[in-house]
Amino acid sequence: MRPFTLPRKLIEEASHDVGRGGSVRCFDDQFEAPPEWRARLAASAPVDAAWLVERIATAENNQARSRLAMFAFAQRVFVDAQAEADPAELLHALRLFGRYRALALTLERMGLREPALYAAAAIHAQRIEEAGHGEHGRATLALFQGALSIVERAVAAGSLAFSRMRTMCPLMLPGALAAVGASV
Repeated sequence: MRPFTLPRKLIEEASHDVGRGGSVRCFDDQFEAPPEWRARLAASAPVDAAWLVERIATAENNQARSRLAMFAFAQRVFVDAQAEADPAELLHALRLFGRYRALALTLERMGLREPALYAAAAIHAQRIEEAGHGEHGRATLALFQGALSIVERAVAAGSLAFSRMRTMCPLMLPGALAAVGASV
């Protein structure tokens, strides 16, 4: 069995902004929380592994499955996240999984592990959805996800080199190039 190895910085960030009285921000569908909610959480005890397991195990079945899948995603993708990785980017990446799961799994299949890329994808997907207002936003989001899937399949088929894909992806995600800097 794989040990509990969620990136330390993610647990630290969760401990600062979330306590035992509330829900981890990555489990929240909202990108911004109301000030009174943040104040209540700031006064509560820090998050630890036991608390996280309790939040997953005591949730309603579908929500528990979703939270467990998100935790497993974090274990697979960000276990080796750099110590200097921005905790906010890690949380955005986990929210990406919660809200735009197909997009997050496509990035994972592509072999991308930089939290900044996942954060940029989350922000871009949210902007697409908000700008489209309903059905148009969902269709535009599907086109964006489809474009990334085509790139992913081209790499899997050997038609596109992994190194070339690593330079293309940040160009498809506004803000990602600056976020990941010279690492791409």
